[in-house]
Amino acid sequence: MTKRLGLFLCCMFEGEKAAQQFETTYPKELREHSKANGLFGGEFMVSKMNFIERQIVKKVAGATSDVSKINVEEIERFAKKLNE
Repeated sequence: MTKRLGLFLCCMFEGEKAAQQFETTYPKELREHSKANGLFGGEFMVSKMNFIERQIVKKVAGATSDVSKINVEEIERFAKKLNE
């Protein structure tokens, strides 16, 4: 708690589900202490996965092709806020 801190989460969820996952991932004390918090989105690069990884992603997320939901604006906002 003596260090400058920024917390982020990379996930495929959006909106309330992503916010809920963020809250579950980090304790309230850390979230309140952090200078910047961010939900960066995520991606499945199915084309670069091996057979086992593809099967897991297909089963869990239903993704059978490359999907990118990376939020570049959120990453830039996070970096700017952390650098203030």
